[in-house]
Amino acid sequence: MLARAGHRCEVAISGVRCTATIGLETHHVVALVDGGGNDPDNGRAVCRRHHRMLEKRGS
Repeated sequence: MLARAGHRCEVAISGVRCTATIGLETHHVVALVDGGGNDPDNGRAVCRRHHRMLEKRGS
């Protein structure tokens, strides 16, 4: 997953991708409780700040 993302946060806001490369975490695109799996296709590499944002938003 990290290699696929170029070892960089995959979040883009207004078409501008985040430049964070340190402390990346994995985020489920479809949450496990919603039927998502643990396979790499259901994951994104995200920085800590964007991971918190996505979790608050529920996405």
